[in-house]
This record gives sequence, C-alpha cells and structure tokens, in this order.
Amino acid sequence: MLELPLELEHSFREELRKIEETRKMPYITSVERLAREEGREEGREEGEATARQMILQILQRRLGEAPKTILERLDRCSLDQLNILVNPALDAATWAEFTTYLPE
Repeated sequence: MLELPLELEHSFREELRKIEETRKMPYITSVERLAREEGREEGREEGEATARQMILQILQRRLGEAPKTILERLDRCSLDQLNILVNPALDAATWAEFTTYLPE
C-alpha cells in the first residue's frame, strides 16, 4: 500500500471535502414545501388585512363612518391595489372622491 506524504494527504482530503460539498443538494420534503407555501400565503393574507385596516382607519378618521359599499369593495382589493390606495386615502376630500380610485 502506498502512503501519501502528510502534506499531500491533507491536500487530498481538502479536495475530496470540496467535491463532496458541491455534490450535496438540500432536500426539502413535500411536507416542508407545503408548510412553507402555507406560511407565505398566511403572511400575504395578514399583510392584506393589515393594509386594509390601516387604509380604513385613515379614511374613517378623516371622512367618518365608511359606507357599506366601500367596505365591500375594499375587501375585494389585493395587496397591490391596497398599496395604491394609500395616497388617495390620505388625499380624498370625500367618500365619493375616494371611490373613484377603488377598483370595481
């Protein structure tokens, strides 16, 4: 059996370790993947609910109680749509004016 000099043995082990690391692939089980997707979805839903509540607070403080039709339309807004409604909520002088910014 051939023995490598100590210096070459260390070098060989280091190269072998590098090769093994490049071949390792993280494995995510389907349960983990589903849990992550559910967590992301819950986060999106919470973000939408928070944005909706903040816009409504701003509007009601400025304009009074929200008409039912506006509440229903706000409930149908996506997070992107709610983000667009922030400035109109701060600037609108009336509920009618704010309504012009709401998606159908």
